[in-house]
Amino acid sequence: MDRKCDLLPMPRQISWNPGFFKTCGDVYISLVGSITPELLRTGKVVQDALEDTFGFWELTAGAAGRPAAVVIAEDPALIGHSEGYHLTILPGQIRIIGSDAAGVFYGSQTLKQILRQVSGKEDLPCVDILDWPDFSNRGLSADISRDRVPTMEHLYSLIDMISEWKVNQFSLHMEHTFAYRKHRRVWENASPMTGEEIILLDRYCKDRHIELVPYQACFGHMETWFQYEEYQPLAEVPFDWDISDENFNHAPSVAKHCRSTMNPKDPKTFEFVDGLLGELLPHFTSRQVYLPLDEPTDLTLGLSKQLCEQIGLDRVYFEYVRDVARMVEKRGRVLHYWGYPVRTHPEWAREMPAGTIAHTFPHTAERFAGTGIQFYVGSFANGTLSIAGTTDYSTGVVSKGVENALK
Repeated sequence: MDRKCDLLPMPRQISWNPGFFKTCGDVYISLVGSITPELLRTGKVVQDALEDTFGFWELTAGAAGRPAAVVIAEDPALIGHSEGYHLTILPGQIRIIGSDAAGVFYGSQTLKQILRQVSGKEDLPCVDILDWPDFSNRGLSADISRDRVPTMEHLYSLIDMISEWKVNQFSLHMEHTFAYRKHRRVWENASPMTGEEIILLDRYCKDRHIELVPYQACFGHMETWFQYEEYQPLAEVPFDWDISDENFNHAPSVAKHCRSTMNPKDPKTFEFVDGLLGELLPHFTSRQVYLPLDEPTDLTLGLSKQLCEQIGLDRVYFEYVRDVARMVEKRGRVLHYWGYPVRTHPEWAREMPAGTIAHTFPHTAERFAGTGIQFYVGSFANGTLSIAGTTDYSTGVVSKGVENALK
């Protein structure tokens, strides 16, 4: 049968069958098995989604007495894949069976998409869907430092949307937009995320089977911090050095000073980074932290220039990443970082704490294959230099990333 609805992501197996779901009389939604908080939340999701089309249906436990219009349950043996689900819409019943709590939730999200597209018709097409993810980790990051800082209302709506797409990791790209108590001057004009907002957002994500991963720039991309004199001593290129803008390998910052990279060999740099982590990380339940440690574009221009000439820029870059990773490990977390240093020298990865995860672009992913290094393949979508966005280009980049990651 022709496709009845557009579903994102497209399930592995889907069969649109003849007929439509119909109900009559006093019906209800049955939660089968142990009523865990996760199962109850999914039941409420289904209840709310169905109400617009069919009216209010009561949630109940078990299946005794009246006929259940909707059955929601966990059954690992039936699916056989973590986070998998089986959604069946029959003429007289809707069934959502998940391999675990996440699978049940994902089945409810697919049902939501179908209900939205038939809203007001009361004709819910019969379908049989079996689905589970290709990747155990499916992440998305939103930049809130080089764009507007979104409101909490917008972030909640974004999380609702990506939960329908079965995304299970989310991070906010932060350079200067967390309200650190000791660094008010940096964020006071930036509408920052407060600690309370992060705690609430973390809970909101967790209820939707999304891990909110902390993110903080702390190597390159520090130009906003360097606008202020108290942070300028941390810069790789001292501010009293006479270096013209043309010598920097990036556009001038908002302060017109161009410096964006911290000195990777100054103990004060590590004290500063450790202080940021000490305040930021307790707001997150995730045991991971993404410190991209990318684009230290000033390294060959400043205080580390001689050392870069002696042992190589890549080694200077790597040793800073390694030392930050060890700092993160002492706080009981696992570091995610941009993987350039170990992409070019995979043997160095043995010096990193166990579990650290490198990130790479699709076109360089093959360099990590077979090295034993744990890595993520990252793609990007943006609207740079565009009024209306770059949908076709971004879709192509993301598709290539998914294809290369599967390989």
